[in-house]
Amino acid sequence: MKSGQWPAGPCQEACKVQVVIESCAHRRLRHLGRPVSVFFAAATATVGVAIGWGQRIIIFRLAVPAGDLPRLACAGCGLQIPGSRLALWLPLTPSGRCMACRARTGPPLAAVELSIAALLVGLAARVHPGLVLTGAAWLAVCAVPLAWIDAAVHRLPDPLTGWAYLGTVTLLLMAAAASGYWHSFLRAAAGGLAFAGFCLVLSICGLGLGDCKLAASLGTLLAWSSWATLLDGALAGFVLAGTYGICLVAAGRGGGQRHIAFGPFMIGGAFAIILFLPGGGPGCWHGRHRRRSHGLPPCPQDGGDRRRRYAPPRMKQPP
Repeated sequence: MKSGQWPAGPCQEACKVQVVIESCAHRRLRHLGRPVSVFFAAATATVGVAIGWGQRIIIFRLAVPAGDLPRLACAGCGLQIPGSRLALWLPLTPSGRCMACRARTGPPLAAVELSIAALLVGLAARVHPGLVLTGAAWLAVCAVPLAWIDAAVHRLPDPLTGWAYLGTVTLLLMAAAASGYWHSFLRAAAGGLAFAGFCLVLSICGLGLGDCKLAASLGTLLAWSSWATLLDGALAGFVLAGTYGICLVAAGRGGGQRHIAFGPFMIGGAFAIILFLPGGGPGCWHGRHRRRSHGLPPCPQDGGDRRRRYAPPRMKQPP
């Protein structure tokens, strides 16, 4: 019997099952990611560190209570930090402390820089093509300062959430125009609006409007892959927030009117699904999963076209 033909007789069903198992194993391996060169990873991490250092001025200015003007000086010594020129950014060191009085001015040492660098390197290994990766990286760069600001003052500034959504939608629109995956873009747009609407319904239970605006950006990126990825990313945020709340109650710190910043958990859950869940791997992000059947491979005698790796093994003709 020639290779690529289905064996006749009772061995046919067993051969089909074996081919499906091999096909699923190969598809699972593809979700593990693509190799990234050491030079590219180092360059991406360096860019992330530089971006994170520059974002400290954004966190410093916008990490104020709702209704207050952006902060322009250190609360301890009154050192002005205008940030109008690059040289004037130097008082905001990566240590997160004022150079004059050593008072706390932002997140801990290198926290912003390392978090952005790690996200960009991970996204470069998991998401492609380039325009989709650019959209994911744009959202990551906007999401990191949002997480730190929300953790500090429980608010998500409109300028950051607005630019995050606008940039993500624009870059995914360009990706759809370049690749022809308009179904992925339409699903992404609908998923972002659906996730934002769901959070808006939950706002009656205490969820902030800033969380709803952030959900639009995260839902748009997650839904580009699939509806399942959107559901997983949304659920992951609630699971992380619920786990944190349970830990607070167990530690005796969850009583009274204590509120939890939900933005960091939404961001962490969404990017955890993108980076670590096998179903959110590269095969899903460029739409190739739409062209693969999850059922039995077609018989070559019926005109089906499969690559050689899906061909059944050679088997002897039964007597």
